[in-house]
Amino acid sequence: MVIINHKLHLALVAMLFGATQSLIAAEPNQTFATATLLPAGQLTVSDSLFAGTLSGGSGNFPDTLLGSLDLFGQIEFTNDDDSPYGDGRASALVNIPTNSGTIDFKVTGFGDDDFIGLHDEFGAYEYEIEVYDGSGGLIDTLTGARTLSAGAVDRITLSDAEWIGGGYNVFLDNAPGATLQGGDIDFFRFVGLTPGATFTAETFDPSATDIDTILGRFSSTGALVDFNDDYDADLNFLSRLTGTVPASGQLYFAVAGLGDDNFTGTHGEQGDYELTITLQSTSPMGDFNGDTFVNAADYTTWRDGLGTTYTAADYNAWRNNFGPSAVVAVSAVPEPAAIALVMAIFTLGAAVRKRNGQRSPRSSGESVALGRGSYLTAPWIALQSRSIS
Repeated sequence: MVIINHKLHLALVAMLFGATQSLIAAEPNQTFATATLLPAGQLTVSDSLFAGTLSGGSGNFPDTLLGSLDLFGQIEFTNDDDSPYGDGRASALVNIPTNSGTIDFKVTGFGDDDFIGLHDEFGAYEYEIEVYDGSGGLIDTLTGARTLSAGAVDRITLSDAEWIGGGYNVFLDNAPGATLQGGDIDFFRFVGLTPGATFTAETFDPSATDIDTILGRFSSTGALVDFNDDYDADLNFLSRLTGTVPASGQLYFAVAGLGDDNFTGTHGEQGDYELTITLQSTSPMGDFNGDTFVNAADYTTWRDGLGTTYTAADYNAWRNNFGPSAVVAVSAVPEPAAIALVMAIFTLGAAVRKRNGQRSPRSSGESVALGRGSYLTAPWIALQSRSIS
């Protein structure tokens, strides 16, 4: 008997170990230490979340439908599955006005869109109400518990004069007393990024499954730095974070599901998603050719576009950010005032020549007279080594 139990024990251990190994093999990035290391410069990754399992509670988790009532007792707003509590089938409503100082809503089962009791859902649920004043300040939090019966519709009405002109949110928990365990978290490590660049990290829903993500950014030691649930109140599902790439050129992120603010896997979200990082340009002022360096090449670009793309003010941006490794000294480049003077002389000379039937000397490299005893040629603009004052 002892031998049989021992063998059975070993078999169970082997089965559990095998199941664990399969889970790890399928999702190796469940922890910060095992974050997926992406190839240098890769900015997009696709993955999927799987939901945790509920344990405890009554075991009967009703799929609820929630509807707020207007001043005439008519259904005004409804919601099916947007609550952060429960198994993902609980309902929530936000920003419902309390113009009369009254909170009034109904709870029924899924499919009963007319709120007349045509459903088979049953089980215990709890509600949490947040009441705000006209300025958006939280003034009350109310909770309660009910049990929904098949074919029944529950109505909850509360009033307070202090609520007049404000609004409320209501969230249902269709699995009170139950705990959600074993949900998925995906950690990623992006490397080879440009230090100092500003970034935007955001999730996308490629399969249009309405997956509701939470995005977290972590430090190089695994500490949670920042997180975001819904960056767009209209979309209400996708997440976005912004910041600056550190000197290491590395960023660490984790993706979890709605309600898992601590990134422990306690969520009911399931589906595919994409995580994408967008880097903004880090080109300094004066980098006119876009190579991230401010050097003599940018001066040439500025010179060629002066009067069309660029102005004399752009010259100051180039001079102030001129790279220390450049061969040409800043003092060797003519000041904007001097260049403007030369351009004016060129323009005047061209006008005079045109009036006298002469051709422009800039096309042939001829000298232009600036005054008695003073001559300069077109190549001067690029090669002159002293400023004109």
